[in-house]
Amino acid sequence: MSEATRTSIIGALVACGRPLTAPQVVRLMATLGISATNVRSHLTRLISDGVLVRRGARRRQVYWPSETRQLIVGGIHARLGRANERWNGRWLILSLTLPANRDARAALRAQLEFDGFRAHSMATFLRPAWPRRWARERALGYVERGSGVCVEGSPLVPIDRATINTMYHLGALDRTARRLRKQITRLRHEHLPERAFALRLSIGARVASFIGHDPNLPPELWGVRRALHALVKEYRAFDAQMRTRAQPFVAEVLDGESSRAASS
Repeated sequence: MSEATRTSIIGALVACGRPLTAPQVVRLMATLGISATNVRSHLTRLISDGVLVRRGARRRQVYWPSETRQLIVGGIHARLGRANERWNGRWLILSLTLPANRDARAALRAQLEFDGFRAHSMATFLRPAWPRRWARERALGYVERGSGVCVEGSPLVPIDRATINTMYHLGALDRTARRLRKQITRLRHEHLPERAFALRLSIGARVASFIGHDPNLPPELWGVRRALHALVKEYRAFDAQMRTRAQPFVAEVLDGESSRAASS
């Protein structure tokens, strides 16, 4: 299953801000050159994988991200919001009893990775307590879903910058962010509504995929590396611009489908 197509379908739902019918998703994905058969196949798989939920009568069924997927979408939005709060130097140390099932254990580790927790030992994970409220809520969620404990505090021996760079691969993230920002900058001239929507989806999918690797760290730990901050700023401006330019096309797809459904 193409991860790019998968991400674009979810992106279309998020971009429109409402559940969509299969014909609406098909029309929107056509802007990326994805066939109706391919879209419908992906929708079926996304339902099976628990990424989307489907509801409504058979001829009026609509699709929307599942609760689990909405947590990931929320995490990406949080990173794109870039909290302004200052970091107090404290860390969260999360010690968990890992699931016995191998697949469940791998899924848990992937979730921890997405939330910026890094393994210190087999079952102990840590991340900066920043943004404090968000980070504590995420840690509490892991403790409540399983057996474990979380402690917030400052290490007796501070974690040095080289170790942090290695833990989070900050150099590689910074270089990728710089390249992606340059590519986005070159695309801001597009004005045609349908093309603007296609660009919004394709660039949004690439940024979401990249931001999924962003550990959501305080600026103090990034040091002189500012490419991620610049990427987020550039992308937010680009997305707002493309959203406005694509609006006539999106309205045509959504309102047209609604009118056909009402008359049938």
